[in-house]
Amino acid sequence: GQGACQAVESAAALGRHLADPKDLPAALAAYAESRFARTAMITNRSWTYGKVFALEAGWSCWLRDRLSGLLGGLAVRDTEK
Repeated sequence: GQGACQAVESAAALGRHLADPKDLPAALAAYAESRFARTAMITNRSWTYGKVFALEAGWSCWLRDRLSGLLGGLAVRDTEK
């Protein structure tokens, strides 16, 4: 699934940073920095979609239910980028 793809992506990035680690703490810090933007984007979008799908009030639920197929597809495509 999607989580497995992200794990493989992270493992590949970690492998690149540890390929020739002259300074292990620096290599791990560089890895963390290189993954931050990507993982922050996924986390922020997931949080936003979660708030939309958790709506429970009147018209917003009606609208959410009508758009759920579209929003669900967008959520998957966003995180696949």
